[in-house]
Amino acid sequence: MAHVLAIAGIALWIFASPPLLSAPPPQSPEVLEAEYDRATKPRDRAKTAIAILDIRLEQIREFIGTGQIIESSHPLLARYLDALQKVETSVLKAGHVGTSKDIEKTLHRQVLDFEDFLIAVSAAERPVLEPLLDRIEQVREKVLYTIMFPEEDD
Repeated sequence: MAHVLAIAGIALWIFASPPLLSAPPPQSPEVLEAEYDRATKPRDRAKTAIAILDIRLEQIREFIGTGQIIESSHPLLARYLDALQKVETSVLKAGHVGTSKDIEKTLHRQVLDFEDFLIAVSAAERPVLEPLLDRIEQVREKVLYTIMFPEEDD
């Protein structure tokens, strides 16, 4: 009897655990942008902005993976720059070293991803992506300065 209960318990655990362990479905950037607009705490806004930026980067990666030529007027690039602006604004307002460190790590990873994109695309497409890479590096540098020289509370 105890063996039957143990086997039934293990079977239930095996069949019930995959849905419990799976990650929640990713939110759309539009939902996250609405959440960003509703957030009142600067640190929450910064975390939401970086989630939007990650999604926008993934969209660019997927587009480049299709082999289609990316043009400077492509809406994905404008959306990415908008998300990057949100990151910059929110991290500077947050003024929290931990948040700044997290965002700096993410921006560093994105710089490396964009360098990979420059290798993956044609020579004609590189001038389209290089300004984005420069802008990411500028924002990352600002974030690094907020880490090295945090604002002192009065």
